[in-house]
Amino acid sequence: MLSRPDDEAIELTSSWHWIEAPILGLTILLLGFAVLVVRQKAAIAGIGLAVSSSSYLAPPNWSLDVLDVGHGLAVVISKERRAILYDTGAGWEQGSFAQQLILPVIRAERLSLDKLFVSHWDNDHSGGVKDIFRFAPMTQGFSSQFQLGFLPCVQGMHLWWQGLRLKVLWPTSQVYRAYNPHSCVVEVSDKKHRVLLTGDIDLLAEYQLQRHLRKVDLLIVPHHGSNTSSSLRFVEHTSPKVAIASVSSSGKWHLPAQNVRSRYEQNGASWLDTGQHGRIVVRFFDQSMQVSPYRDRQSDAWYRQILRKGVE
Repeated sequence: MLSRPDDEAIELTSSWHWIEAPILGLTILLLGFAVLVVRQKAAIAGIGLAVSSSSYLAPPNWSLDVLDVGHGLAVVISKERRAILYDTGAGWEQGSFAQQLILPVIRAERLSLDKLFVSHWDNDHSGGVKDIFRFAPMTQGFSSQFQLGFLPCVQGMHLWWQGLRLKVLWPTSQVYRAYNPHSCVVEVSDKKHRVLLTGDIDLLAEYQLQRHLRKVDLLIVPHHGSNTSSSLRFVEHTSPKVAIASVSSSGKWHLPAQNVRSRYEQNGASWLDTGQHGRIVVRFFDQSMQVSPYRDRQSDAWYRQILRKGVE
């Protein structure tokens, strides 16, 4: 359990070793009931349990899922079986992360994809666009690049979706080819929490949008934790409680940069990255957020068994 003096608690959970003692006790209690049922072959009509930390029992208000797509980005935001996808990871000649990972996750979670935001059009962020639209042709697309079938993703645009507010902070206008500095930066918020999706913005873009920045609970670290981004001023302006970088565990770029990670941690952020932790799921409740790294979970290992030769 992590907390800052003026903020709500952040729960970090893994397969077992970050579970608090009261929850562990509750788990043992429930297992005891299960054994009793098996031995006596009797049905239990109901069990009344009162616990102080209800987030383990109640479903989250909404979730954010940072998928393990190596050196790339794919973020699924979901609420009530509906979803938004921010970036698609890379594509290659005979496949894509959209085919082999993103769409299987969407199917497994029984989600209906409503919207697709493409931060910019480098392959590691947009390589699966065709596969996404082949699966869900009615998905509404947004892009900072002029692109047939996509709506503009530019500063000042905002929309409401499933009770969440999506506000675009950058860029100021569409371009004919969106590179890193033109990444579509989207702020997602409810009444309590705020998330910032940053694509691959660079230091100059960070400087230009700083007057639009607010403190956030969760930040997707710009440009995979590269030295080209995450200036001290940007880190201080956003002051995230949790910073997540999407990186390859053995990529040629050797990201994240250690000094970038240290910058976030010295500013009070809890750091996670997909290279170290695999898929990372964040669940948002009324007064808390729960961060679950999946690297140690055997039941979720299937999605990492993907042929990535030549991709990372």
